[in-house]
Amino acid sequence: MREELMRAARRREVDLIVVWKLDRWGRSVADLVSTLSELRELGVGFVSLTEALDFAAPSGQWH
Repeated sequence: MREELMRAARRREVDLIVVWKLDRWGRSVADLVSTLSELRELGVGFVSLTEALDFAAPSGQWH
């Protein structure tokens, strides 16, 4: 599922990815940082509901 979402993001088919928890998205801290950086470069927002992390905002922020 994650790789499908990343492919869709690269094709500009999605604007936002929402996950319940960060550990459901990243395999490791380095992997998480890498994919979040790529999503930011692509202009795709990222929200983790449990951690109240919202990278959909222009600056990315903790709530």
